[in-house]
Amino acid sequence: MVLESTVICLDSSEYTRNGDFVPTRLGAQTNAANLVSRRKIDANPESKVAVMTLAKKRQVLTTLGKEKELIAASLFDVKSGGEMDLINGLKVASLILKHGNKGEGATPSKRIVAFVASPITAEETELVSLAKKLKKSNVNVDIVSFGESDENQAKLEAFINAVNKSNESHLVVVPAGAQSLTDSVIASPVLSDGGQMAGMGAAAGGGGASLEETDPELAMALRLSLEEEQARQARTTADEPAAEGGAGMETAEDDDDELQAALRMSMGTATEESAAEPTETPAQPAAASKPGPNLDAMTEDEMLQYALQMSMTEGMDATEDSPAADTSAAATDSTPAATSVSAAVDSAMDESPEEPAQDATPAFADSDFLSSVLGSLPGVDPNDPSIQSLVQSVASPKKDADKEEKDKK
Repeated sequence: MVLESTVICLDSSEYTRNGDFVPTRLGAQTNAANLVSRRKIDANPESKVAVMTLAKKRQVLTTLGKEKELIAASLFDVKSGGEMDLINGLKVASLILKHGNKGEGATPSKRIVAFVASPITAEETELVSLAKKLKKSNVNVDIVSFGESDENQAKLEAFINAVNKSNESHLVVVPAGAQSLTDSVIASPVLSDGGQMAGMGAAAGGGGASLEETDPELAMALRLSLEEEQARQARTTADEPAAEGGAGMETAEDDDDELQAALRMSMGTATEESAAEPTETPAQPAAASKPGPNLDAMTEDEMLQYALQMSMTEGMDATEDSPAADTSAAATDSTPAATSVSAAVDSAMDESPEEPAQDATPAFADSDFLSSVLGSLPGVDPNDPSIQSLVQSVASPKKDADKEEKDKK
């Protein structure tokens, strides 16, 4: 970029408190002005930059100089307040350019970069008259219009048409809703070296030099960032099918585990139900269909015999239920004679009481007869002590009854 002296004019009126640009109109133009000052100085070590405000109570923040840090500090000290006075502000800027380069060997070109974010109260004729004077003094003017761009459009176009010489002056219009004022300035002719406008009133980015030309380092950083983002998106796209497949396999495994768990629970429930159901044992038909004895039809001897049988049965049951009767129960079960005798007694007692004519009690009361009957049974030893004891117990009630009858007589 050619050797150049630049005065940056900031709009610090009350309108710059508006937040339609991030963070505010004043903050957005401060960031953009800081970028412009650095680019101007970096482009040519001999270039100088001054900063001032356009308010009625205008303030020259720095005179023409090369100290970038000092310029940046002064920019961020600007406060919003008052009204903008564009005409008088441009006059003061032209005086700074006229007197700031005296006594130097090389004559730099002169430029004013003005940010306008408030309505312009001056008449169009006044602006055109000032533009002609600036053109006569070889002062180029770049105006960045934002915030109130629609209202100021006609006046600013007339001003640029009047001041423009060899297309060295530019109007950059940043529409409402733009993402960043700084990006719009970067893409505009404000930071290009001898760039040409596509026409008067060109919007931000129109007719400007490419970013590769204005800032190669920034362009390279943006390109690298874009390539990294594209690579990341490609990896994400490639990983999605694999992730979906893995999720499908995990889902299938989860389904199999749930199915197996359900089967185990079902089998366990069936086992519990089977265990809870009482085991059906075939009932002995004789005991189920066996009618109870008719006590009214029994004689005294028969009732005594039946009571003896019941007491013997209860005794055997008690012996089997007691924990200490394991050995005795085994011995009793191993004696087939006792079993045969019990069966014979049960058979005799099961005879229907409806046939009183056939009374078997006297026959069974005879111990000799009972011993002979038991001896005829297979596997029964009538001399077995347990058999003898049972025969005596059956025959003893009859003897006691006969003795009582003799005593009565």
